[in-house]
Amino acid sequence: MGGCLDKEDGFTLDNAAEDDTFERTVSIEHVEAAPEDSPLEFDASVTDETITEDRTATLEVSITNAGDSARTVQPAFYKGASSANGEAGILLYSVRAPDSPSADDGPECHDETSERLEWTTEELPQTSIEPEETATETLVVVDDPTVEGCVPPGTYRFEQKHDVGDEEAVTFTWSFTVSIN
Repeated sequence: MGGCLDKEDGFTLDNAAEDDTFERTVSIEHVEAAPEDSPLEFDASVTDETITEDRTATLEVSITNAGDSARTVQPAFYKGASSANGEAGILLYSVRAPDSPSADDGPECHDETSERLEWTTEELPQTSIEPEETATETLVVVDDPTVEGCVPPGTYRFEQKHDVGDEEAVTFTWSFTVSIN
């Protein structure tokens, strides 16, 4: 693991004294509802709220098919940077993404920032869900290497576009907001 420098509180993982601890707490601040004409319902929750130098937090995002026929859908959220929809600071990865870090590792933070993010560009996986079934995606919270600090405290918005086909297509953007303290 590289050094983790958090200029806000002067904490450096590589140089920390034994009595210093790195800890962040993750919560969901807001989950947007899908439009009324969508047969899908979305949710986001925290499954492990604590980020330490030894592990990261995890979230679950889900889509429930509230309609009366099977649907083929992409994940509610697969991966992305908070900078795509607001303040830069964290990344979220599905544990199914080929480039996802392990949830069992601490945040990989760096002494120097990178100028850009590098992502794999695989096609989004598709899942078929029957009426009243739910498809769930586990996400890991990751430090954004383009921003100074190690998982900086703040509020971060994530959104993803969804297309629901029926007789009439419904296209909308679903979002949720994550808070780091």
